[in-house]
Amino acid sequence: MMCQTSKFISALGLAAGIALFAGLGCGKAQAGLLDAPQDASQVCGDAVQTAETRYPLPTGLLFAIAQVESGRPADGGRRPWPWSVQAENQSHFFPTKAAAIRWVQQAQAQGISSIDVGCMQVNLMYHPTAFKTLDDAFDPAQNADYAARFLISLHAQTRDWQQAAGQYHSQTLALAIPYRQRVEAMLSGGDRARSPPDNRLQQLQTAWNATLSGGAGGSPSTDLSGNWTRLLAVPATKAISRRRRPAPIMLSDAH
Repeated sequence: MMCQTSKFISALGLAAGIALFAGLGCGKAQAGLLDAPQDASQVCGDAVQTAETRYPLPTGLLFAIAQVESGRPADGGRRPWPWSVQAENQSHFFPTKAAAIRWVQQAQAQGISSIDVGCMQVNLMYHPTAFKTLDDAFDPAQNADYAARFLISLHAQTRDWQQAAGQYHSQTLALAIPYRQRVEAMLSGGDRARSPPDNRLQQLQTAWNATLSGGAGGSPSTDLSGNWTRLLAVPATKAISRRRRPAPIMLSDAH
C-alpha cells in the first residue's frame, strides 16, 4: 500500500511539474507573440481615416502628412509605419511596438529628449502632455487623434490649411515651406500608397486636376499655391456633424 501511495504521489508530482513547465512555456510563447513582428502597414491608415472622420479635416490631408512623417516604401508608394521613431536626425523603423518603446526608453535614459514617435511622429519634448505613457504614444489611434487636433489648432490660428500643414512640422518658415511642398506632393499623387480601404486620395486628385484644368480636360498646372483652401475645403456635413471641440494643444516650433 505504501508503495502504491508513493507511486501515486510521484505521479502527482510529475503531473504538477509538467503543468508548471507547460504554463511557463505558454507564458513565454504569449510574450513572444506580443513582441513578434507584425504586419502593421495598414494600422496607421485606419487610425488616420478614423481621425479624419471624427474631426473637420480636409479629406486626405492627415494621411498625406502621415506619409511624409513615417512613410516607408510599400506597394510602389509610401505607407506610414506605427513603430517609427526619429531622434537626432535619424529615422528608425522597428518591427514591433515593444521594440520601439524600448529604444525610446534607452534614448531618454541617455538624455535624448526631442524624439518623434508613431504614425504622425508627435514630438515628446514639444508635446509633453500629449500621452500618458509611451504605450499610448505608440498607439496608432491615440497618435493620429492627437495629431488631428493639433492640426486643427494650427488651422484655427492660420485660417489656411496650407500654412497649417507646414506648421505641423515647424513654425520657422524656412522649414515649413519645403515640408508643406512634400505634403502637396503626396496629395497630388507623388506616392500612391493610400489610406485603406477606400480611394479618397485618388478622388481628391481627380477633383484637383479638374479644378486646375477648368474642367476642360487640359493639363493641370504644377503650381499648387493658393489652391489648398478651395480644394481641401472641409465638407459641410463633417463640420455640422462634429459636436465636441478639440482640447487646446500647445503650439511649438516643431511637431
